[in-house]
Amino acid sequence: MDTLPTIAMFSFQRVIFFRERDSRTYNILAYWISKQLSMLFLQLLIPSINCSIIYWMVGFQTDWYKFFIYYTIIIEVSFVSGSFGMLMGATLPTTPAILLSQVYIIVSMIFSGFLVNLDNIPSVVSWLQYLSFGKYAFDALIQNEYGGLDLYCTEKQEIGDTGICPFTSGDDYIESLNLSELPIPIDMLILFGMVVLYRLLLIISFAKARPTGN
Repeated sequence: MDTLPTIAMFSFQRVIFFRERDSRTYNILAYWISKQLSMLFLQLLIPSINCSIIYWMVGFQTDWYKFFIYYTIIIEVSFVSGSFGMLMGATLPTTPAILLSQVYIIVSMIFSGFLVNLDNIPSVVSWLQYLSFGKYAFDALIQNEYGGLDLYCTEKQEIGDTGICPFTSGDDYIESLNLSELPIPIDMLILFGMVVLYRLLLIISFAKARPTGN
């Protein structure tokens, strides 16, 4: 689930939530659990439809476990972005929540290793890559798809007139990206940890946030 729908949902409910929280109408933990359960269906549905179509359309490897890893990572990314959106929507007024969420998404994309080679990022800001959920998702997805894969070039893809193919294996291509190449289970565990962290912070936000303008 994207960050914007979750922010919009919480923005509409902020006034009601603050009023009922302060009047002790219900327990904050009960509200938090109900939110997780009510949003779970959409958080699973949209990425599931996307994965079921895109994976086979693109022509990724057909091994069932490859698809399972791909699917799990996409679900985790959906939960990370949705969790951050919930946190921002519950903590901040609508406008700053949207702005900060978009900055977070953009930074995660830039420091994922997909748009820019991580070795080319200035050292003064390179530490941001470790806060990027895109870094761990991209690292795992690349290893899942290219690991152990044999690559072949067409004539147009060969280097000049040498007849040399720049990459003859998926492992060569992975190495050229200069990724951290953490084991796939570790990447997935870090993404899961981000989900847990943001959702625990959401409980604190429910307890501490105060009414403000939108």
